Amino acid sequence: MVLMPARRWTLLVLLASTLGVALGVVAIALNLISVSTQMARTRSPGSLPPSYLGGLASQGRVHYIGSLDAPVVVTEWSDFQCPACRVYALTRDPVLEQQYAGTGQVRFVYRNYPFLGFESVLAAQAAECAADQGKYWEYRSLLWQRQKGENQGAFSPDNLKSFAAELGLDQARFNACLDNGTHRSEVLAEQREAEASGINATPTIFVNDRKMQGVPTIDAMKAAIEEELAKKR
Repeated sequence: MVLMPARRWTLLVLLASTLGVALGVVAIALNLISVSTQMARTRSPGSLPPSYLGGLASQGRVHYIGSLDAPVVVTEWSDFQCPACRVYALTRDPVLEQQYAGTGQVRFVYRNYPFLGFESVLAAQAAECAADQGKYWEYRSLLWQRQKGENQGAFSPDNLKSFAAELGLDQARFNACLDNGTHRSEVLAEQREAEASGINATPTIFVNDRKMQGVPTIDAMKAAIEEELAKKR
């Protein structure tokens, strides 16, 4: 048996310890990246819990993020099959929500205008069924991710049910909600409300009473919000 000199042994111990710390730091970093990616994927509003505002023309729930007392209300009318809506939802909403929703100055409201066909209406109903189980935001995010083409089966009943299973919803309850058309009248009432308001395209965004269509740039949206805020000061 050959004994290793004490000095060399100490050096190896120090190297091993340093390597262990480095690996630990890497593992923590990778975990943080994974968590951040998951949060981005679900577009969670962070510390702002999803809420519901009832009593509007749809006689249902209007989903929003932000304070009910906010002086500026950004209302987004969209169709889950609309490609431009997908771009807006995935690239504009997160930035604007992050900057303004927690300030108490802006409330972001999301409304259904499912005018592109049967699957649009069905997807909107499915999102409301998910809302019954407190998963509206997660389900909404999944719909944007899985969108592909118009009325080509992406939002078939079977697919919509599989999305619910993926999110861990009570499958029997969700399926019954979708199959029975529990929220169909609410969704169609929203569509009629949009049309009565002169909306004929998606996305259509209102910053208070200012109407914007298409996919406005982040800078254009911020400018509109800041102008409305200035009027309230």
